[in-house]
Amino acid sequence: MSGPSLVCAGCGDPTTLLKPVCDDCLRMAGEAVTGYCALCDISFRADSPVQAASGGVHLTKSGGYAGRCTA
Repeated sequence: MSGPSLVCAGCGDPTTLLKPVCDDCLRMAGEAVTGYCALCDISFRADSPVQAASGGVHLTKSGGYAGRCTA
């Protein structure tokens, strides 16, 4: 038994916790998939070590470089 699986809120296809709506459903909704930034998604979590982008750059909570924002 593998337990519950995560599915897309739009179509029901398998997806991940960090992406509740699959790329196909995002395209159908008219939202650009190219504006997706994994670091932005991670920064919204309460226990995230990454801060929201400032000037196009993500920093860690301790002040280190985490990466460039791709959104």
